[in-house]
Amino acid sequence: PSLEAVVSTQSTGTTDPDQTWDYCGVPKCKWNVECYTELGQDYRGSRSKTVGGSYNCNDWFSNFPHPHSYDNSYNEEHYGVGHHRFCRNPTPSSDTRPWCYTTYFFKRWAYCDVPKCEFGSLEYFERKHSPKGSN
Repeated sequence: PSLEAVVSTQSTGTTDPDQTWDYCGVPKCKWNVECYTELGQDYRGSRSKTVGGSYNCNDWFSNFPHPHSYDNSYNEEHYGVGHHRFCRNPTPSSDTRPWCYTTYFFKRWAYCDVPKCEFGSLEYFERKHSPKGSN
């Protein structure tokens, strides 16, 4: 199997004596990918510039020069905002891609220069095949 971890029956706990291995279920590159899927709510890359490189992103836990309410533990846990300047989308119900508040006083926020992943959705990370030898 390509890029998927394979383990022995001792670590999978299988009771089938004919099954000597299984997939671990480790998602391929879900985090730290430099592109976003779906609406970007799971993007955890390190891009920190807006589209076209026009503006630098501000720290999510900074309220200067633009006060906001995204600096909380819920958004940190669910959307990856935190004490950093990386693009995120803590508003997937209203935004379609990662964005950030800017450090520029006259531009509150902007979408980020993060490309959309070619595979399009998190379904890419799910196992799409049968275990070895069961076809």
